[in-house]
Amino acid sequence: MAYLVRLSDDATPALVTAARSASPTLAAELRAGLCDPAPRHHDRGSGLAANRADRRSREALDRLCGT
Repeated sequence: MAYLVRLSDDATPALVTAARSASPTLAAELRAGLCDPAPRHHDRGSGLAANRADRRSREALDRLCGT
């Protein structure tokens, strides 16, 4: 889980999708890891790709975490 929650913003939408279709136990672990803001890594790169990845990551986390 520690590895998954430290992946870049590009991976976040796929992880959110996985959390929604995983077993209840795994879904709870993913939700807890992804919704904890402390270990989250957000790309701080420049350019359109980094901005798009950051936006998609935040939108996916909003859906999962209800923030």
